[in-house]
Parts: sequence; C-alpha cells; structure tokens
Amino acid sequence: MYLDSNICLFLLLLSIECISINHHIKYRCDVYSFGVILWELATLRLPWTGMNPMQVVGAVGFQNRRLEIPKEVDPIVARIIWECWQQ
Repeated sequence: MYLDSNICLFLLLLSIECISINHHIKYRCDVYSFGVILWELATLRLPWTGMNPMQVVGAVGFQNRRLEIPKEVDPIVARIIWECWQQ
C-alpha cells in the first residue's frame, strides 16, 4: 500500500516529457512538477482528484491536458504555473 501511494503521487507530478517513452527525462520534467506543486500550494487541493494513475497518464501524456488554474489564484502565481506547463 505504501509503495502504491508513492507511485500514484509520483505519477501525478509527471509531465508529458516524462511519460512519453520516446523522450529522456530532462529538466523540463522538474519544471512541470514544480508547476504542479505550485498549483497544489495555490489551490490547497490534490491534483487530478477523481482520476486513477492510468487516467492521469492518458490525460497528460496523450491528451496534453493540464490542471485548471482557478481564477482566484494570484495572477503572478498563475502565470508561473502556466509557464511551467508549456512544452
């Protein structure tokens, strides 16, 4: 159970560059993950709630989806988050 929880948390922070088999892990993965962590801090929510890890992989890796940044988030922080998620 503990290992599964860590794997799930890890998957929630991954970018398309990390999920894609054709790419090596690069600094962009860290930048994307930093954006997810900022999103968590700004919203006080867990990312991708209601989705299992495979759905998150599909959404991020194949549908290029990103978390919604609520309008209540400070515009400067929202911009940083958004820029972290650009490919």
